[in-house]
Amino acid sequence: MTVFRYFSYGSNMLVERLQARCPSAKLLGVAKVPGYELKFSKKSKDGSGKAMPFATRRSGAVIHGVLFDISKDQLKALDRAEGCGYGYDRTPDFSVHFGDEAAPVEVTTYVANTEYVYPGLQPFDWYLALVIAGAQQHNFTAEYIDNLRAVSYLPDTDQKRTSDALQIINKAGYSGFEELF
Repeated sequence: MTVFRYFSYGSNMLVERLQARCPSAKLLGVAKVPGYELKFSKKSKDGSGKAMPFATRRSGAVIHGVLFDISKDQLKALDRAEGCGYGYDRTPDFSVHFGDEAAPVEVTTYVANTEYVYPGLQPFDWYLALVIAGAQQHNFTAEYIDNLRAVSYLPDTDQKRTSDALQIINKAGYSGFEELF
């Protein structure tokens, strides 16, 4: 099986969410991207903010994320799930620092197209809960998780999206969104 290495920094960090989308996804571990901040400024089709890496010169800025190997035959499924061509562009040569490796590793990730970036957007509650659950699942620092919890969010009135996210949250061992915030 031929695979590609995928870096997730948003809702796909939660193993149960990504494996529902790409069953071959194999967890490799956590990675970091210095010189970037996580923002929720990528405008989604539903009008909410989705996670995106934002390059910055702020000292100490870093995005934490998770690396997976995924079968290449599931790349199109991941493209659909990530909205590739609809606000996100697939970037096959994104540099991350994985484990104790001194040199950066080139991976595939999704970066917001500048036409879809709107500062001030907020994520829906269920989406932010998925991101926080993924951060907790991979034992990110308390400071990083607290920063995620400090993000302002919107309640979503779409019952299907909320219900679908709650099923994934439950599968990951949480009783609901409330325990994540």
